[in-house]
Amino acid sequence: MVRTFIYEKALHNVIIFAHSKGGLIGKEVLLAHNQDSRIIKVIAIAAPFLVSKLAARIPDKAITELAPRSAIVQEHNARATANADIISIYGLYDNHVWPTENSILVGAENIVVTTGGHHQILLNPKT
Repeated sequence: MVRTFIYEKALHNVIIFAHSKGGLIGKEVLLAHNQDSRIIKVIAIAAPFLVSKLAARIPDKAITELAPRSAIVQEHNARATANADIISIYGLYDNHVWPTENSILVGAENIVVTTGGHHQILLNPKT
């Protein structure tokens, strides 16, 4: 859907802003749907790039995709080619992405904001 929108609107130099699982979706678009390089950056806020240990406890497919055994997360971590085009912004504490360090993405620009809370970070002016 993201790629179709970009194509239909003839967009170039696209920057995707994403929160939480949206950061993983942004990375997927970079990895598999950006052959023409129209997307230049993904800015991910509180994204569980390295999984969330809490996700395995919630019996919902949309959440369990973020669990340690998730095939898509493991595949993304094995494919780091897009990481240089990602900025990962995360807080000191995240009550959904645990441990918080799972928002740190090797090869990306990682920025910590002195705030806590998975949604509270969106309200922080520094974000």
